[in-house]
Amino acid sequence: MLNRGFRLTRVAKLVIGSIVAVSLFANGHARSDSSIAVITIATPAWENVTNEDGTGLYFDILRSIYGPAGVTLKYQIVPWRRAVEMVKQHQADALLGGYYIPPDKGEDLFPTYPIGGEILAALSKRGAVSHWEGYESIAGKVVVWIRGYNYHRYFNVEVDGREIDQEAQGWKLVASGRADFYVENINFLNRYLRNTGVDKAKFDIHVLSSQPLYARFGNTRKSEKLIKIYDARMPALIASGAVEKLFEKWGYPYPPFRPRIE
Repeated sequence: MLNRGFRLTRVAKLVIGSIVAVSLFANGHARSDSSIAVITIATPAWENVTNEDGTGLYFDILRSIYGPAGVTLKYQIVPWRRAVEMVKQHQADALLGGYYIPPDKGEDLFPTYPIGGEILAALSKRGAVSHWEGYESIAGKVVVWIRGYNYHRYFNVEVDGREIDQEAQGWKLVASGRADFYVENINFLNRYLRNTGVDKAKFDIHVLSSQPLYARFGNTRKSEKLIKIYDARMPALIASGAVEKLFEKWGYPYPPFRPRIE
């Protein structure tokens, strides 16, 4: 009887020891996954997308993704070119609203799912284009865009490209004839029409293309963990309709949310 009791005690100890070991491993693994306390974003201020007060569509999406994982969102409002440099220098974890760049053409990391979408459009003087043929219509023309956006890298035609610092410059250059086209997100062109006194009868807006937009992360181990959280949470938020509701809340059209296939 004593021997049997002794054997049971040893078994019990082994079982308890295993449970403790598994528990310690699980807790350690959880601490490892939750070791990231903050995600730092660098981005320009875009109305109702990334507002200076921390509200907006993209900020809401990120908080929905990272909040439940215990990761706090911090941000800096900077020009696009500065945001790109901050991510490159690892002064920020990610910038928002970037086009996908293949690994053989850049070092930044991208999640599987986009954060939004962009309809890229070209502003021209009214009647300057008799028959719109997409990119072929801007070939060889003077085309301007916001500094650092580098839209020309995605054109399939050659243009006389020039950078500007503010969207108002683009409208003025087109109106004066010093530029043939101002290329910009169609939502921002339409917003400018709504919010300023510009005479819309003097301009035409032509659609060039539609592109998914991504959170663009720096090439770091922290970014890899942040992307893992993003890709784990985003499909559920899309499937539940939560992301679509955020687009409705902020007044932007809901784009296709398809996983990126390399």
